[in-house]
Amino acid sequence: MDIGYRERKVQEVESDTIACLGRGDISILSALTTQLPDVFTCEILPKLGLWTKLSLAQVSKTYRNTVWSVDGVRSMKPKGLVFKTATRHGNLPAVRALLQSGVNPDDYVAGLHEAGNKPTFTALHIAAGEGHLGVAKALIEAGADVNKQELDDLGRTPLMLAAAAGHTPVIMELIRAGANVNTVTRFSPNRPDAITALMVAVLNGHEACVLALIYAGADVYCLGHRWELLTQSNQTASAGAKRNIVELIRYAASRNFLVLELDSV
Repeated sequence: MDIGYRERKVQEVESDTIACLGRGDISILSALTTQLPDVFTCEILPKLGLWTKLSLAQVSKTYRNTVWSVDGVRSMKPKGLVFKTATRHGNLPAVRALLQSGVNPDDYVAGLHEAGNKPTFTALHIAAGEGHLGVAKALIEAGADVNKQELDDLGRTPLMLAAAAGHTPVIMELIRAGANVNTVTRFSPNRPDAITALMVAVLNGHEACVLALIYAGADVYCLGHRWELLTQSNQTASAGAKRNIVELIRYAASRNFLVLELDSV
């Protein structure tokens, strides 16, 4: 491209911007975003506060694409808060941009209770618990540890959180990525009984999750001495779902030559 042509293009852009501003069609900020995107991204966006950037991303598709670009997220601080927020809301473009900008997918970014609690969950824990399949895939592709345990006395994995909430597609994605279906939570004085993802799915009445976990090799024998909890825990599970789960467990037990006392349901 010769210098004369480049200068003419710059003059055309400047002329278009001035004309738009004169008609009141766009604001100065919009003019910068649409007509001079490099200037907006490199010079203006880094000077805006975090909440201003997040609010700006809600205004239009143009702003959203600019804010949630690799260059757009580089100046965002604190990164952990942005990463947590984007993951919790299932904002896939934001998560991808943050990962490409160098965010570690295995950083602990969120706590069980938001107020004054140290981070104990990774982004994958959040995505799994919320059922954001696309975000979970992006995190896994970026190298997130699918078996990472939370940093509290329980130590749940992303698989356990997905099982608790009934997110079967996320469970299947985690299993494909190498999630251990038989990981147990930690023992502690406050948590005397260790649990597995299968136990969580059973206690919450998620039969599709139970089926996916059993098919992936989950140990059904762990349910033996706690089976009565099925009727005592989640009261929202239908009687039909509970019966189906019983049959799934019976079948899996018979295939493994195990004897479980399931007659209480």
